[in-house]
Amino acid sequence: MVARKVAVVIHEGVQALDVAGPLDVFNEANSYVADPYETLLIAPSYAPVRASNGMQMVADLDYAGDPRAYAPDHRFGYCWS
Repeated sequence: MVARKVAVVIHEGVQALDVAGPLDVFNEANSYVADPYETLLIAPSYAPVRASNGMQMVADLDYAGDPRAYAPDHRFGYCWS
């Protein structure tokens, strides 16, 4: 089984539901698929990001300007928040 990676991009002021919703969907989908999804938060840096409701999030990866740098083979799905 090969994990399929899905990155959810986070930024200052992001709506928490726009992050949590896709993460929950892919996590639930893992109960039904043979090849699981691996979800990651990605942001410009590893500094904490504050959502519009005040909740803080920290990225799993930083993209330093271009998130495609982590997917040269384009096998990385994106959920832009």
